[in-house]
Amino acid sequence: MSDATREHRLLLAETIRRVSRWRLSVSDEYSEEGNKDAQRQNYRAALALRRLANFVEALPEDDRDLNNLRSCPLTRDGRAYHLTEKGSRILSRFWINIGAATGVPAPSEAQMRNVLRRVDGAERSGSTS
Repeated sequence: MSDATREHRLLLAETIRRVSRWRLSVSDEYSEEGNKDAQRQNYRAALALRRLANFVEALPEDDRDLNNLRSCPLTRDGRAYHLTEKGSRILSRFWINIGAATGVPAPSEAQMRNVLRRVDGAERSGSTS
């Protein structure tokens, strides 16, 4: 694996982990408010995002679902991607309703690939809405 590919994979995984940590903090806020349903929903989403980050790290070097996300701009600290508003929203909403509605505890590979493709599409369109 080339250094550039490894760096890309780590940046994308860190971007997803940042969203997971945010979702976990939202879960904690709902816990403090006593809203157990919202707490569980956000906690499940945080775990699904963590699983997505691990999935990204394990993808093969030439995986098609990673190719286009390499061109995303970096955050100011250079440690994660700075996604468009639409790309961020797609990622932040991953598994927020699906897990609760289906009772399935974790996303499948197909669901994880689908969210990567949706984020990629949002990033390529450059949309901010």
